[in-house]
Amino acid sequence: MALSLTAEQKNISSLFYNEDQYIIPEFQRPYCWTYDTSYQLYTDIMTYYYAQEDFFVGNIVMARSDDHQNKPQVVDGQQRMITLWLWMKSLTLLVPNMSKLKEGVSLQTWDDDAHEVPKLKSNVIDSSDPNQLEEIWTMDVQMVDKLLLQNRKKIESQVLCNFLDIYSWLKDSLINVSEDEKRKFVKFFIYKVYLLPIELKGKTEDEANERALMIFETINNRGQNLEDADIFKAKLYNKAVSVGRKKDFLNRWIQIKDECENLDISIEELFKYYSHILRGKKGITTFETSLRDFFTKGPNAPIIVSDYEQVTDELLHILEVLQMIDEDAEETTDMGMWLKILKSYSNKFPLFAIVSYLYKYGKDDAYVSFLKLLTRVCYSFGPSRTVKFTVYNIIADVFSEKIKKKNSIDYCVPNLDSLNTRYHLKKGLILLTYYIVVKRPLAGIPSIDRILRPSKSSNIDETIRDLVFQLGNFFIIDKHSTVSEDDYNRLFLDFQLKKIKQGNDLLSMVKERTQRLLSVLYDFLAEKNS
Repeated sequence: MALSLTAEQKNISSLFYNEDQYIIPEFQRPYCWTYDTSYQLYTDIMTYYYAQEDFFVGNIVMARSDDHQNKPQVVDGQQRMITLWLWMKSLTLLVPNMSKLKEGVSLQTWDDDAHEVPKLKSNVIDSSDPNQLEEIWTMDVQMVDKLLLQNRKKIESQVLCNFLDIYSWLKDSLINVSEDEKRKFVKFFIYKVYLLPIELKGKTEDEANERALMIFETINNRGQNLEDADIFKAKLYNKAVSVGRKKDFLNRWIQIKDECENLDISIEELFKYYSHILRGKKGITTFETSLRDFFTKGPNAPIIVSDYEQVTDELLHILEVLQMIDEDAEETTDMGMWLKILKSYSNKFPLFAIVSYLYKYGKDDAYVSFLKLLTRVCYSFGPSRTVKFTVYNIIADVFSEKIKKKNSIDYCVPNLDSLNTRYHLKKGLILLTYYIVVKRPLAGIPSIDRILRPSKSSNIDETIRDLVFQLGNFFIIDKHSTVSEDDYNRLFLDFQLKKIKQGNDLLSMVKERTQRLLSVLYDFLAEKNS
């Protein structure tokens, strides 16, 4: 794909005094510059003004399409663009005698009624930014001064907070200077403050945006990358708008966002779960493409072929499943214990499989057996990411219903030698060993501790150093911070009660305990016991 790219340094005058109306597209995040960030820009500009030196703010990446020539979309740099527009608005109020300033804040359209619109418009969904920018555009001095008397903590809009701050700072800087000095400052701001707009063109908005996003991701090495969820949100939003269901989509998206926050996961993570369900339905067990490519590239991409209701319904179903898993993992039940063990695994691949199973079958009679199968498979592999391809096969078998006829040894065979390494001694492995030995579920999420402690001394014996990380050195503390009296914790309790002293006897017992626990663990993984 050939790129139509232009990049030319422009001052504020060149950027704001033209016939363009800059559009913040739907997929962007809400405005988020903090007080500190905005104040840093203020101090920088004032410092360069007093030194009478040019000031460079940064890059902006824009997409300009043939069908909307004078409405370039700001793909990167919306924070700078909005903040600089807030500066322009503040100056129109503080230096009213310079009437030309208003031309940088507003745009006269070619409509018969000489309609005026703001120079910058936000289309960001699930945000108050669009309405707030529109309100700021219409404000006069009296309205702003009245807002300044209010408690700033009661103002929820970050855009409005920053506007009031910028207005206050500039007001303090200009209040005691002459009209000539005010004009001098304004001219510095519009002629000596520069940005570098990088503009990509395309026949359509989608084509222009795709090119701009590619360039943005290539050159962006600071700040936040545009996330996949922003793209997915925009495409689903456009589908909803095309069928007159904008409000319904916004309500759904806000619900998805809120439930993701409650579960402490990102929307990208939610789409990751969704991608594994869709891959499993199609029996795909090969390498994954990028999340963005999977959902939006190609004629059969899920967001291309599905309507917004289907996608959001399925995302909400996955959120219900994730909530169920979190709640069940807290229970003192067989199911809860297997979930504790799998959630303690070193990566999320087991969770992808659990979500897929519950999405397909719910908590049926075979659910706990499936959790045990998944436990055996994942802990036979250890924490290696190579487990992912086996999990892909398990998910595909979930949706083809072959999973009901399989055992863990159909997917892998455990290796006893690989179990006795420090890299395998994750919390999940210790919980698993405890449960095999004690056969009693633990309440809540327990913690673990050691009998032998790690030492920072370089002179420590290698045998002792190795034993510190081995399975026989660990014991379980329940959610009440107590160590239960059972076969698994016996050695620690004897040590705590001083029945055993620090020394060779203790080292031998830890070593012997390690071998015994490894044997029990191996038998479980190889399906030699229940």
